[in-house]
Amino acid sequence: QFYDIGVSTGTLPDPCTTNTATIESNMSQPLSGYAAPDDSTIPDISATSCGSDYLTPDNLEPGSDVLVIMRADTATSNTTTKDGEIYIQANFITKTLFEGDGGAPPSTNLKYPTTAGVTTVADTRQFHVFTYFVAPCVIGNGSNGDCDGSEEHMPTLKRLELTTDGSSPEIVITPLVEGVDKMIVQYGIDNVPNTADPVTGQFGDGSPDEYKSSPSSSEWPDVISARIFLLVQAPEKTDQYTDTKQYSMAGLTYGPYNDAYKRHIFTTEIRPVNLAGRREIPH
Repeated sequence: QFYDIGVSTGTLPDPCTTNTATIESNMSQPLSGYAAPDDSTIPDISATSCGSDYLTPDNLEPGSDVLVIMRADTATSNTTTKDGEIYIQANFITKTLFEGDGGAPPSTNLKYPTTAGVTTVADTRQFHVFTYFVAPCVIGNGSNGDCDGSEEHMPTLKRLELTTDGSSPEIVITPLVEGVDKMIVQYGIDNVPNTADPVTGQFGDGSPDEYKSSPSSSEWPDVISARIFLLVQAPEKTDQYTDTKQYSMAGLTYGPYNDAYKRHIFTTEIRPVNLAGRREIPH
């Protein structure tokens, strides 16, 4: 399922769009995000449609980042589609995105070439846009399930998902993990060597050379991985305990919170194979 996704312009995609043509143009930057500059400020997403809906200031926990991932589903949808769902059909060199109509995928000449000269129709898969963020509440009382400030404060890791309302594409909010105080993301930038390899035609070598929380527009095309830091609090308070600790993540310091919740930092790193793998230099 490899094809040329194009060269990113460094412009961050709008993760809340449901327009198929816009989603397709966003695919050149399948891994991106918006950083919170400090512990008391939310990420600046004013240039996207999320800023007026879904990721409003009341629905974002200050000091936490927003992470956007776009990908095809691992399962195929070659015989039937859901009405209003977005799908991708791709072979090794090209692709098309379309909106399902409840029936079979549309007829297409998009096929896989074979050594025998026989061709088979390329697979169809659901296309996902997942946006991860920390909200200040578990279940929001606002429109679309947004937190509006009237709820009990309980920071919660949530995900915006591109799906369907049964007739057309829509964005829904899904709570994932309660008690996630902060989510910080650093992006691995592959910029060495800075000349294209004659075999791969790509810059870099598939390994990150530095990490940044806010890559510049010229650096986003070289992002091939992400380090994710989660500061998580216990679900219940601990009697006779006060959290006087400070927590350091990606160069930022959080706390002390001076409450009765115990906390712990979890870290992981993701390496999107289709981004990093195409840069690997054969030996």
